Amino acid sequence: MNWERISLRLPAYERAVALREVVDDEASAQERAHAANVKSTFETVFTDARPHFEELFRSGKESRPSSVADLVSRLQGTEVRFGTLVRDFTSEWRSESPMRTQFGDLSPECRPFHTLLLAICVAQYDLAIREEDGTKPSSHRNDLFMAVYLPYCDEFVSDDRGQQSRLREIVSLCKLTTRVRWYREFRDSFLRECSRSKRTG
Repeated sequence: MNWERISLRLPAYERAVALREVVDDEASAQERAHAANVKSTFETVFTDARPHFEELFRSGKESRPSSVADLVSRLQGTEVRFGTLVRDFTSEWRSESPMRTQFGDLSPECRPFHTLLLAICVAQYDLAIREEDGTKPSSHRNDLFMAVYLPYCDEFVSDDRGQQSRLREIVSLCKLTTRVRWYREFRDSFLRECSRSKRTG
């Protein structure tokens, strides 16, 4: 299947949202509660693994990856101890194939899947591996999983600094041409265009 031919448009949903046919205060409250619950569960999967990684780093058997790019590079390499620990941690992604097979290919032919795997690597680095420095991790579930849309976009608009930073990392690692932009920058570009049109009209 050619992922580029998959339509992401759902006109019936778009209409329902625009006309508020399925979105009201009650539905919004339920969605917020659900999002908070799954966010906590998502983060716990990674934070529960941190002690195992810290022990590995303290033992000197492995050095701490310095960045998401460093982590991805190791997952694509042949570092057996580190790869085994990550493989055991990410058991839902595990098969009988070695870690290099799983993460070495990263399915670049299917860019949406590629970006999703990279989003998981970002979360793993941010929540379980990077050295704790008192700053709040920026890898939030919904923000990261929006990465699956990046290959379909010329421009991805966000107003969240953490999301922008992480999605730009994924764009770079996946070698996409997508531009991640601030909402206000995107908005102002329309205002400038409207202003020019009025002057020339």
